[in-house]
Amino acid sequence: MTFAIHASRDDQRIVTIRISPVVAVDKARLLQSLGWRVHITDSAGHQFSPSEFHQLPGRAPVCLPTEMTHDVNPLT
Repeated sequence: MTFAIHASRDDQRIVTIRISPVVAVDKARLLQSLGWRVHITDSAGHQFSPSEFHQLPGRAPVCLPTEMTHDVNPLT
């Protein structure tokens, strides 16, 4: 499966292709951090906004750390 990263800023538009969803997200996040508006399209034509990148096919689910309920300090 391929992933197209679409980015736009001012009057510029670019599209770059990646085969790994992880690499596609990394590239999209980099462009976004540089002020580009981005989205990713998979080879089936599904479009993913930055808030949906975790839903890309082949991407591992995001694991969030559990909330700590007590202070863990090995020195106390």
